Amino acid sequence: MTWQDVERKIRREISIGEKIPKARGGARPVTRIFGNRIYMDVGKSDVHEKFTTFDMLKLAYETIESGKTFRSSDFSKRFPKEYKTGPCVFSMTGGILVKLNIAEYDGNGYVKK
Repeated sequence: MTWQDVERKIRREISIGEKIPKARGGARPVTRIFGNRIYMDVGKSDVHEKFTTFDMLKLAYETIESGKTFRSSDFSKRFPKEYKTGPCVFSMTGGILVKLNIAEYDGNGYVKK
């Protein structure tokens, strides 16, 4: 599967209200999709949105497709500004690939399923 195939699959199968798995259990809902961004609710008591982008998803996919583990450190080096908003952005990104049955979380990061 190419990145373009994965991108089409994301656009086709990830929609508002979809529950995206968190790395250590549970899920967070997609609240909106706007342009290159997929927003999710990360608030515990009120709605607090953060987002992942198709560029972030591409990095995750290409990392696992190459046989490597997609780790939080990979993400923070490539997207430091976004990572500073919270490490949940990393699990949001990997969680979309888990939802699509492309990856799984192995306790250290996301790997190819």
